[in-house]
Amino acid sequence: MRGWAFALAAIIASGTLFGIGLGAAAGPTEAPRALASHPAIRIEADSAFTSGHGVVGGTGGSADPYVIAGWEINASAADGIFISNTTAFVLIRDVYIHSGWNHTYSGNRSVDLNGIYLWNAQNVRIENATLYDNGNGMFLRDPMHVSVVRSEMAFNKAYGIGGFASNITILRNTFHDQGLGFRGGGSDGVIEANNFYANLPGGILFDTGTRWTIRDNNFADSQYYGISLGNVINAVVYHNNVLDDYYFSTSVTSGSVSWSAGYPLGGNYWSRYRGQDKCSGPAQDVCPDPDGIGDTPLDNNGPKLDPYPLMHPYGLLEDPPSATFDVVPSVAQVGSPIAVNASSSNDSDGPKAGVHHQWDWESDGIWDTGWLFSGSSEHAYRTPGTYVITLETRDVTGRTNLTTRTVTVVPIPTPTDYSPFVLAAIGGLIAVGYLFRRRKTRRGRTERPEPPRHRG
Repeated sequence: MRGWAFALAAIIASGTLFGIGLGAAAGPTEAPRALASHPAIRIEADSAFTSGHGVVGGTGGSADPYVIAGWEINASAADGIFISNTTAFVLIRDVYIHSGWNHTYSGNRSVDLNGIYLWNAQNVRIENATLYDNGNGMFLRDPMHVSVVRSEMAFNKAYGIGGFASNITILRNTFHDQGLGFRGGGSDGVIEANNFYANLPGGILFDTGTRWTIRDNNFADSQYYGISLGNVINAVVYHNNVLDDYYFSTSVTSGSVSWSAGYPLGGNYWSRYRGQDKCSGPAQDVCPDPDGIGDTPLDNNGPKLDPYPLMHPYGLLEDPPSATFDVVPSVAQVGSPIAVNASSSNDSDGPKAGVHHQWDWESDGIWDTGWLFSGSSEHAYRTPGTYVITLETRDVTGRTNLTTRTVTVVPIPTPTDYSPFVLAAIGGLIAVGYLFRRRKTRRGRTERPEPPRHRG
């Protein structure tokens, strides 16, 4: 009895600990590739583009830019790459810059440093850069003709990209797990085909701006908003997918911002839009004739935000995410946790870390969890039986997939009641003891001989 109880307690404890281990939070990772270490780079004139400052090739012309590539840079003491007052063409490629967030500098004063800082620099292209754990992944102070392409900004304290620039293109990047993905503004910019997710408070915040195009981006799990536009003039925002936008995106100067590409191209996809699609046409008055565009505009607490909200996600990504998961254990007792792990689910044509998960423990059509970034969870069943667990995955474009696994829940074993056998055994022992004692007593008894008789 005691040994069985200890064994059961150990099993339950080990299962609980296993579930906790599966749910560990993710953080900044190691260098994404094997790179050579280089000290912080500071360039303040075209003449400083030298090998001593990390330049590995190029002549500075438009067809043959200077190349700064292949470096891992620790930004704990200075901005990782600082470029100012230059006009030469430069390509920053394949760099990993990290550790600029909250490091002690100049005695007891703590400052936040940037992965890349461009100040009045021109003709800069940044490609395949990984900027982790800095004050800002990138800070822009009035540069011109800048491109940021296929890079990752994550785990930064304030912004993935912050500041103001002119003639800037931000294309096919990933922004996640930091303050804001992009904050700032400027003029003549394009933000296109990027993935923003798990940014607090949101994906994009414009303070001021003129002539911007924001299109084909994906926003997921923004704490407050996907896109917030302040004093922005002559901007167009369309074909973005905004998922889990807790407060609808906003525009202060709504008359100067178009939230669609017109009809029939449409506006943006909003996961919280609750309209219907029964009609078509610029006024959505040709009925019945659904066209994939909501019949009523998306309102933001009164004002119309998107005149042609899309009914389905719009995206450059075509395939849904995979949906697979493991179950440990597949047979468990009532009340014991069952751990599920869907970390093997991924998005083949999008960011793996952008896959959401939700669980239905009984496959009854009612989701028991909300959308979770973590693929790990656990559940304990209260009654014995066979249960089907359903997993749904969703990528940053809103496409989904489903899969199921079956588990068995058995009753907790009831200890066998041995009391009748024990009582019978005790009774038998008592009887045997009594008989044995009586027999021994009889054997030890001696009869007194009769006295001799005298004959007279």
